[in-house]
Amino acid sequence: AYDAAVLRQCSRGLNPTTYDRYPVDEEEKEELHACAARGNVDRLKALVVEGAASDEDAVPIDLRTPTAKLTPLMIAARRNQPAAVEELLHLDADPHAKSTHDLTALSIAAENGHTEIVNLLCQKLKAKGGAAALEDKGVTGKTALTCACEQGHAEAVRVLIRHGADPKSDSEKDGKSPLHYAAHLGHDEVIRLLLEQKAEVYVKTKDGTT
Repeated sequence: AYDAAVLRQCSRGLNPTTYDRYPVDEEEKEELHACAARGNVDRLKALVVEGAASDEDAVPIDLRTPTAKLTPLMIAARRNQPAAVEELLHLDADPHAKSTHDLTALSIAAENGHTEIVNLLCQKLKAKGGAAALEDKGVTGKTALTCACEQGHAEAVRVLIRHGADPKSDSEKDGKSPLHYAAHLGHDEVIRLLLEQKAEVYVKTKDGTT
């Protein structure tokens, strides 16, 4: 079961280390979710707009999957469908919504290195709440920047920093900064980017490590 789940992740160009968070098969059971996953923008728009015109056929734009509680926006972000993300944002999908694992669409895009989508979501979030909107930590204690740093996605890190994400922000859960994660996993380019932004080298985690 593990191998099959990882293979399904890889076949879709997804991060195989997150296979247990997102049951891939349930992402396409509902038509709206399937459209978001496949980037079928025309049908996605029709489902939302036509549904809004008819109470009987109304489809909630933030319809959740059963287990991971992913919205169409999260699914499009995860599957690297920038056109679908852009359309969903235009239709007022909620960029602040969180999955079962307390991740937003931005954090999901960041951990998968989907740079174009990271940029779109940053623009939307900043328009509504300024750069502070990029610092959501959730129960994991990780910001979107931390998610990108942990996975070594240097381009996503660049985009997040350009939009004002704080490279010095630490996790409320364990005190780890983005630099801690990048250094621990040996992501050299990400480390260089963070040091250029004056990330603190000697800051300690809650267990006292630097």
